Amino acid sequence: MDVWLHKEPPFAARVGALRSDFAEPCWGVAKFSSYRQNTPPWGNMPDLMVAKCAEALALRRAFPQELSGLYTGDEMEQADREARDVTPRLSGAVQPDNVLAALRAKGDQAAGDGAEAFRKWWNSREIKPRRDDLREHITDWSAMATKADADKLEDGGEDSTPTLAETIAQGLASATAVGDVDLLFNEHAVALKEIPHDEWVALQAAIDARREELTK
Repeated sequence: MDVWLHKEPPFAARVGALRSDFAEPCWGVAKFSSYRQNTPPWGNMPDLMVAKCAEALALRRAFPQELSGLYTGDEMEQADREARDVTPRLSGAVQPDNVLAALRAKGDQAAGDGAEAFRKWWNSREIKPRRDDLREHITDWSAMATKADADKLEDGGEDSTPTLAETIAQGLASATAVGDVDLLFNEHAVALKEIPHDEWVALQAAIDARREELTK
């Protein structure tokens, strides 16, 4: 039901958060018995308070990268209403700086193996939650990957490297966000300037089309 009209508190509240890029809403369900507090707000308007907790659950499911680790004061059984970070800080736990350092090392390794290896790593589940924290290194990694591919060709090995058009087509097909398309463009920006104008126009059109698809 949309409105709780009874005097007794509701058993639970269910709230949906619908993102523009999701086909269905992400639902959050909060049981009153799990969140209730002995404070005036919970005594005076229990339906509203449990609904707020359900809303927070739904939003974290819809936006895990932005809201993971953030909980409202109502959820944390605190009188204050300010949202706070409750990411574990136990001694011996892996701290964010150490996690980023480890990911940067893996990024260096992937870029050293070439553009294709780096793209697979960048699109992996491991890196997606931390992409925003690592985007400042993309330019350096792109240069490393380009140099690694060039070194492979100079070593005289059999050239089985796909064409620029094939590489970009594969990258666009595997892109899941606009940032992936931007990364792909940055990786091949130099090579794109050296191809014939007609080919450049066609590839640029494909890149723009994929970027537009991912922004819908």
